[in-house]
Order: sequence, then structure tokens, then C-alpha cells
Amino acid sequence: MSSSNFTSTSDQIIEHIVLYKLKLDADPPAVNAMLSNLHSLASIDSVLHLSAGPVSRCRSNSLTFTHMLHCRYRSKPDLISYSENPKHISVVSNYVKPVVDDVMAVDWVANDFSYLPVIPPGSASRLTILKLKEGTGENGKNEVLGF
Repeated sequence: MSSSNFTSTSDQIIEHIVLYKLKLDADPPAVNAMLSNLHSLASIDSVLHLSAGPVSRCRSNSLTFTHMLHCRYRSKPDLISYSENPKHISVVSNYVKPVVDDVMAVDWVANDFSYLPVIPPGSASRLTILKLKEGTGENGKNEVLGF
């Protein structure tokens, strides 16, 4: 989870992405149980949207993630409530950690959020994560982000 401070207003949504790299020897039934239990987290009250599944393509040679979780929340407190929920903690401990070798979580505020917070089942999503070179100043960051 991100350590940066951010706030949300009514026209913003908190996006939460978790990328997983499965262990090479992960048992397929255990992977299916992980995905099933991740999907069950959609029942937590603070969750607006939750989807999880295998990554169909990763364009990085150094980041070899195999699965992804995407969630949406109305506020940072809702994200914190989700992360502290006993059901979430149990799923991570009992189903995720036993089969996962590496994890990367990314949280951000989506501004000007005027569309539905739920993505229809079966929809495809594309996520691009950029890591700026060390020493990139604010001007370089603003250029990449389009500010």
C-alpha cells in the first residue's frame, strides 16, 4: 500500500492495484482458490469495484507479474478499512502468501471521476506503470504526466 498522503473528494475515486508474481511451483488449485477468495473480497462494504485475474501480457522484462487485483474506493479511509478488514487479512494470509513470490501495490487518486465506479464483468483493462529515472526533476515528471 502507498505511504503517500492523498485525499479524495466526491468527484474522485481511490484506485488500488496489486500485482502478483506467482511462485514457479504454485499448485493450480491453490491459485484458483487464491483468485476465488480475492473475488470474495468484493463483499466488503467499502469496496466499490473489485476484479482479479491473470495478466494477459506484461511488457517488462524485469517485472514478471502473473496476476493482478484492481479495486476502487470512495476515499482513503475506505481503502484503509478494506486493508484492515479481517476477511482481507485472512485471504492474504491463507490464500495469497502461500502461492505468491512477489507483490507490488499501487494506489492513486483518479480525479474528475464522473463515470460509473464499476467496470462491467469481462471488460479488458490496460495499466501502464512508469518508473522515472533517478534524478528526474519536477519538469521531467510534469512532462511525462502531461502537466
